[in-house]
Amino acid sequence: MSGKQMPTKQTLLLVVAALALAACNSADRAGTVQDGVKGATTTLVVTFLPTPGVSKVVDLDPPGPSLGDRLELTVPLTMDGKPAGEMTGVLVTTRLGKGTGASAVKEERTGVMTFRFNDNDSIAVNGTSRVKPGKQEPEVGDPQVRTVVGGTGAYLDAEGSLRTVRNADDSYTYTFTLRLP
Repeated sequence: MSGKQMPTKQTLLLVVAALALAACNSADRAGTVQDGVKGATTTLVVTFLPTPGVSKVVDLDPPGPSLGDRLELTVPLTMDGKPAGEMTGVLVTTRLGKGTGASAVKEERTGVMTFRFNDNDSIAVNGTSRVKPGKQEPEVGDPQVRTVVGGTGAYLDAEGSLRTVRNADDSYTYTFTLRLP
């Protein structure tokens, strides 16, 4: 070699983080991306504020909570207090609670969600959430973790997890921990 050094893993990770940050600050989206603790991951935090009419419950027979009931969502997202895109998804009831008290099995919903930040950048998520039987939403502060199964644009082939927490004001905080190739 002629005195030039190959880029280190840390340099390459900084380049990936810089590209992700640039995507967040595009004309279509505002926000911040923070470098993860291990340096190999990127953390992205977005929030859903309570908005009337953004979800629809599809109650199948028999009336009331039953297997196959759906919750369909299209919700606006914010990042650092600025519009950041939208999340669309479907949650299907796949398990109903039985019993009483602390030993009761919670209702489980299997979901597919897409977080769209602009025409090119999105993150796809699959997984389950737990709620008390007959409730639409998880308890305040009860974290739900799902799998990031991919993405497009700046998040092409992303892997990782999504941690969702319902806040006291009925907003939700979505924290992505992503590994970008």
